[in-house]
Amino acid sequence: MYGEACGHCPACRALSAGTHPDVLRLEPRATTSTGKAARRRIIPIGAILQSRDEKREYETHVYEFLEVRPTFQRRVVIVAGAEFLNPQAANALLKLVEEPPHRALFV
Repeated sequence: MYGEACGHCPACRALSAGTHPDVLRLEPRATTSTGKAARRRIIPIGAILQSRDEKREYETHVYEFLEVRPTFQRRVVIVAGAEFLNPQAANALLKLVEEPPHRALFV
């Protein structure tokens, strides 16, 4: 049936395992890079721009993720908790959403 995952192809298997190479979930961290509980939940600009995150708190940054050619049809960025974006991160993400790279989808 159209719109449902088949569960057999490589894309469906990767998605169900939570390791799909073309899906990036952007959400605030509950812990810091040292493992301590975060004082407040924010998504810093380092999550969007790799040059601003000296601590590498986020393994993959949005710009870095979108530069790579999609393995399947398109790259998808899921922003879970957009209300936690700090102002600099929100502005950087807004520029991407206004003029998204080819084959990029933001949810």
